[in-house]
Formats: sequence, structure tokens, C-alpha cells
Amino acid sequence: MLNTAANELDSIMRDMGGVSVLDAALVFAKAGASVVFVETRPGRDPKAPLDLRTARERANDDRKAQDAAREAGDPDWESVTSGSGREAATDNPARLKSYYQRYITDSGGREPNVGLHVERSGITDIDADTADEVRAVRELAVAGTDTPPDLYPMTTASPGQQDADGRWVHKDGGHFIYVNDVPDLPLVDEFKLPGGAVVSMAKRYILVPPSSRAEGSYRNVGPVQRLSESPWLVELIRARAAENELVRERRVQAAEERAERRTAGDDTLGETVAAWNDAHPWAEILSWYGWTPSPRMRDGGCQCPVWKAPGDHGSDKSATAHEAGCTNPRVELEGDSGPLMLWTDNPPEELAGSKRWTKLQFHAAMEHKPVERVMVELGIIGPAPAAWDVSQAVLDVDEEEAFWSSSTVLEDIRTFARLRRASPWGALGAALVLVSAAIPPYVTIPALAGDRASLNLFVGLVARSGRGKGTSTRTAHAALAGLPDIPSAEAGSGEGLVKAFGLRRRSPLDPTTYMLTERFLVDVPEVDSLVSVSGRQGATISPVLRKGWSGEAQGFQYADTTKAVKLPAMAYRLAAIVGVQPLRAGGLLGEHGGGLPQRFVFLPTNDPGFTTEDREALRAAVGTLPPRVDVSFIAKRWPGTDPLVIPDSPTTPDGDTAEESGDDRPGLRPYLPIPEGKFQDVEVGPAAVAAVDADADERLAELIDSDDGQEDELAGHRTLLQLKVGVILSVLIGQEGDVTDEVWDLAGTVLAKSDETVARVRKVLRHQERKAAEAKGKAQAAQAWAAAQHTGEAVEDLRKQAHEKIHNYLEGGDWKPRRPLRDKFKTGPRRDAFESMLLELVNDGSVEEDKVGRAQVLRLVGETGS
Repeated sequence: MLNTAANELDSIMRDMGGVSVLDAALVFAKAGASVVFVETRPGRDPKAPLDLRTARERANDDRKAQDAAREAGDPDWESVTSGSGREAATDNPARLKSYYQRYITDSGGREPNVGLHVERSGITDIDADTADEVRAVRELAVAGTDTPPDLYPMTTASPGQQDADGRWVHKDGGHFIYVNDVPDLPLVDEFKLPGGAVVSMAKRYILVPPSSRAEGSYRNVGPVQRLSESPWLVELIRARAAENELVRERRVQAAEERAERRTAGDDTLGETVAAWNDAHPWAEILSWYGWTPSPRMRDGGCQCPVWKAPGDHGSDKSATAHEAGCTNPRVELEGDSGPLMLWTDNPPEELAGSKRWTKLQFHAAMEHKPVERVMVELGIIGPAPAAWDVSQAVLDVDEEEAFWSSSTVLEDIRTFARLRRASPWGALGAALVLVSAAIPPYVTIPALAGDRASLNLFVGLVARSGRGKGTSTRTAHAALAGLPDIPSAEAGSGEGLVKAFGLRRRSPLDPTTYMLTERFLVDVPEVDSLVSVSGRQGATISPVLRKGWSGEAQGFQYADTTKAVKLPAMAYRLAAIVGVQPLRAGGLLGEHGGGLPQRFVFLPTNDPGFTTEDREALRAAVGTLPPRVDVSFIAKRWPGTDPLVIPDSPTTPDGDTAEESGDDRPGLRPYLPIPEGKFQDVEVGPAAVAAVDADADERLAELIDSDDGQEDELAGHRTLLQLKVGVILSVLIGQEGDVTDEVWDLAGTVLAKSDETVARVRKVLRHQERKAAEAKGKAQAAQAWAAAQHTGEAVEDLRKQAHEKIHNYLEGGDWKPRRPLRDKFKTGPRRDAFESMLLELVNDGSVEEDKVGRAQVLRLVGETGS
């Protein structure tokens, strides 16, 4: 811990010009700082802290760490180590000299860089990577004062960072360093400030002068400050600590509630998964697949165990397995344990698509199977007749906070929504649709499987009637500055939707479709209206929406050919926002046989964890004027097609002008296919490509080996849906539409939230169906009783026969269609006995009913007597 005042540390920093790394390390150590040397050899990680201890020194440090853990009452003290990497930091001058000399010898005379362990040195650091982040820190620091932001001092300027092609990844950034002089200030994990800079008090080191990289040297440009002189930062740290404590309390409460529900046998599907997770620790799962523990290493953020993947690796730290007892409040848990976080850049090929894996996802990936299939095999769920019905909804374990804080734009959308009393997820869903509609149709996903894909996007905003869909949509419109004009209307007929894009001249000699717009938004406040229209005899809205999502060619044949509007494939942008009320959602979700609901992202319009007090605190932090997101760059980068650029009064093939032919819309552009050379494909990273490849391989295998085409279709839609969300998210956050691995993970979080939302809707529908079934069961039971009284023993015999046939048909516990069983009983008394007995078995829980599309399915839950 620093035994010097801020002004003395500042003096040390200022005197680093021309000082060797060793001399600098010794000066910092004398002042009480904990120093770690950092890698500088070419081809190595330039930010890797060095553990240069001998085996004897490491063993001695381990013993000290174990003694401390034992005295603290840690029951697992024997497995505690002193850590590695930054944890090898020391203020011992003799050790620093030895470490330095060892590195000089190993590196052929190259000096290491020097870093300070923030927690052990008693400092707080703000790391701002860019000029924008630096300015955001300064504006936050001087808010409410007359001090110009540029006068708030930064301590060190960093040299920035360039990628392999010489492009600047970070530039004009630096560090604001503070000596911790505030009594009883809690240590918190790192967190982001508005604008993106990161505050660190623990579990991190910072590079300081005279360190250097290929891009340049670290330079002292301002003073080291006292933390007590920055009350704005102290307040944020205390607020973060309070938030962390609240998360821990909620975890304890959630665990107690789960235990109570398990005891009562009232688990939800998500809790069933959590129970499986709790019964199978990561050590069991990873060991089975050849991973080995790294006993000398623990995760710096929570002390969870570190594991090494099979094969040759330069480091023993391949992944952190977040187990029961994880203390990091930012790690989302499934039950008592969390995910596997990969650190290695060379994981097993099955895990190449993501850095984060839940236990079920990991197990499924290693077995080369879909997650839902593994869940069936493990007995977590029953055999699912429709894959989309399980939809991996229970796998919503991605860290929402990490999602929102991953980008300044996402943070701004969440802040805007909350200040407007709207749902962040609902506002984001509407924003994704609006951004999709703003992007011209010639911007596409490349042909990864089949042909290139459209960015047309549909979102369902889930809320009770009048409880948030409109607010979410209005909030999104207000949050996005620079949107182009987007024509919109409610859903009518499919023919009407096609005609929203173009029209035909009244002359039968002119077969051309003329453009009214290349973009259109279907805005449906209540799902009932969409279901009602699509349910009419001969309705075309559902197939038009399904084709529209894929960007397929559209058009209908008419006896009057002047009505036959034709839209070329991939030449229009169709987007949709539908308000979905849970109790009325059955009609839409029931269309999964045709594939419509699988094309939707479903997001909630509530924000249950955000209180009035939270909103007031947010207002105090950022003001009452919400930040807007400027998307005007979309139209500048990808100009749209103006339908009115053709000279006025064009002639039709019969020589008439538009006015003479009876049309009052002169000057419209013919709606033509987009030339091949005009399409602009976005870039897609390796994680997304790997997912597409896996789906394609599975689809091809199932065409040969399986007749389960529906499951294959649903899986394909899901991957394409994640690609669409990824592209639009990338555009929204300013990454030009490229689906990097990071963006792919963000899109996965959105779909995980969608899965969770659908699962909640289905829970409401199942409850509604149970109530209806109970009422129907009582009425039919009364009828059956009356019939039995009338026919006596004959009816009872028929019921026994029905029971035996039902039991024999359903034996084995697999889901089976109801219709073939029903057909075994002729109409009349035998059919009545079957219906009566089946209702009885369903009501007493012996037989379970469900639906796949419009077909009913049954399965035997347990043995019963007649």
C-alpha cells in the first residue's frame, strides 16, 4: 500500500524521464506501490503480466496465502494459491531486482514494462482508451461546476494501440490516477462510466511510465490526484458497491426460493435446468472431456477455478469455470453456478463459436447435438414434437448488464428508455426494426448457405393490452436521430401489403410495376388484428410476411392485369412491429408449422428491476435530457432509391403520358431488380460462419437420415435471425454492419432474451389452457357420470377397454399424436368411453396433453389403475 501522499506519487511520476525500468520499479516499490513487470518481447501479448518467481518463491507465497485463508475461516484453504500474473506483483526491492535480471537474461537484453497493481498499491484508476472517452470523463468530473472540461487533468497519456494492418484501435487515451485516501471506501470490481472509460480499484494492474510499446511511450501529462478531491467518483464507487451487495442479496434470496419450490415440486423449466446444473459441477463435466484443473490459478474476479483445455497451450489458463459460491455479481448464474468463460484463442474446435458456455451448451457442443436434444436425453424435458416450442428459452443466462454496457449506444438507449419510463428491451426491439427499415435493400448478408439474405426484420413486443408496445415504439423513434421517412400502416391483406410498395399503370399494355417506396413498416398494435386477418378463408398476409422476411419476390395474379403489382426479390425492405398480448398470442405462436413466429424476435416491454428511486438516481447522474443516438450516417453511407427521380410525365408503352393514362402519380421509377454489382454484402466473422456451417451440415445430414424437416427449418431460421440482428446491431452501435464475433455474441443475447420472453408467454397460455380444460373436464365428467348411470355395467366395461388401449398406445412415455388413438374407437358409446377415460387420465395427471401446431399430442406420465 502506498505510504506516500498523492503529490509525492505525482512527483515520482514526473521524474520518470530517462529512468530505466528497474530504477522506476524500485522507486515505486519504495513508495509502497506493488509492482509487476509486463511482457515486451515481439510476438508475445504486450499486456501480459509476468510471473518471474522461482518454484521456491512461488511455494513460499502459496503457503502464506493458505495460512491467511485458514485464519480467515476458508474451508477450502488447502486449495488456495498466491495466484499468478498480476498477483506476482511485489514491493520487495530484492525480488524486483531478481525478476528484472531473469527477464533480461531470458529476453536477450530486452527490458520489461512496469505496471502497478491497483488494489495493493492503494490507487483507483480510470482507463480511457480514446479521446472521446477522455472527454466524457472530464465532462463527468466537472459537471455542475464552472470548470471547463479540458482543465480536468489526466495523469498519464497512453501510446494507443494499432492492429496488424496499422489501423488505430485505441488512440489519444490515457489514465486518471487517484490515491485512495477515503476512509472505509469499499473496493469494487471494475465498471464503466458513461462514455466507456473503465474505473478499476481491484484485480487489475496499469502500465505507467517509463513503459513503452511499438506505438510509443507512456507519458506523464498531469498530476496524481487524491480520491477525496473527486466526490463524484467516490459517489459512483459507493453506488456500485451498494448495487453489488443488492445483487448478492438477491442471489441468496433466489437460491432460497428455488429450494422451496423444489421441495414443493413446483419447478419451472428454468429451475429444472438450474437443478441439473447444481447436481453436475463443472469439475465433473470438464474432466469427462479431458480438461485438467490448473490448481495454481484462480480467476482474479471471483476466485473460481481455472482449467486447461486438452492439447498443447502456451498457458494453463484456458477457461474459468464459474462454480457455486462465485462472488462476482456480474456473472449471471443458472442455479448456483455460472458459465464457462474461455480465455484461450485455441479452444477445442467444438467451442470455436463463442467465449461463453453454459453447462448444457458446452455438453451439447461437445456431443455435436442441438441443446434441446441433449435436454431430452438428460431427462430435463420430455421429447419435444416441435423444436421451436422449447426454443432454448431456459438458456437465457447471458449477462444482460454486460450486453447493455458493451456499447455506448446501447447504454444510451437503455438510459433514454428509462428516463422516458419505457422498457429498454422494448425500445431496443423497436429501434432494431427502425434501423432495419432505414437500411436500403441492396445491403445484404453474404451467401453463406444458399443465396444472400435480406435484412428484413420482424419484432414482437410483448405486453398486456395498452401496457407498453406503443410507448416502446415512440421511445425508439425519439431516441434515434436522423431516421429517414418510413411509410407504415397496420396489416391488411397480403395483396394490399405488396401494393404499399408499388403500383401499375391503368393501361393493360404496360406490365411495369412503378415504385412508391422501397421500405415499409407494418405496425400492428394488437396481435389479434393480425391473427384475425391471417385466419380468414383465403387470407394471404401470412405467406406474404413469410416471403417478405426472406426478401423473396412478391406478387399476385389477377383477372385484371393492371392490378398485378410485382416486387423483385431482394429489392424491398419490409419491417414489422407487432404488439403481442400474452393471453392472445396463441394464434400467432400456433403458426409455427408455417414458420411465421420463428421469424420474429420477441422482446418484453417491462423493466421490473428498475424502481422510481433508480430513475431519480439516473436523472441525478445524467440529467433529465436523454441522450439521443444519431443514425443519420445510414443514409449517407447507403443512399436509398428515390422513387421520384424519373422525369415528370413519363410515357407509357401505348404513348400516353401518366396523366393521360388516368394515373395521378407521374414521375415514378419502374420497380426493377437490383443489379448484381450494386449489392453490398456485410462482413461476417468466424463465429457466425461456424454457426451457419454447423446448421448447414446438420440440415444436410437430416435430409438423408431424418424426416424431421420441421426441426431443421426452425434451426435454420434461428441462425439467420441471429445474423440479421447482428448486422442491425452492428449498424446501430456504429460498426458498419459487420458481424464480428463480439457482435455475434450480442445478437445471441438478444435472441436469448427473446427465448425467455416466449417461454413466459407460453407459461401464461398453458395456465389459460389448464383453466379451460378444468372447466371442460368438469362438464364432461358430469356427462360421463350420467351416461354411466344410464348404461350401467356396459359403460364401465367400455371404459376399462378404453383405459387398456390408451395405456398400451402410450406405453414408453413418448409423445404420440392423439388422432390415431382416437381412431381406434368407433363413433358412439366406444368413442364416448374413450373421451371420458382420457379426460379422467389427463385430469389426474396420468396423461399429459400438448399441441404441435393444430395437432394434439399425448404422453403417459405414470402408471394408473382403472
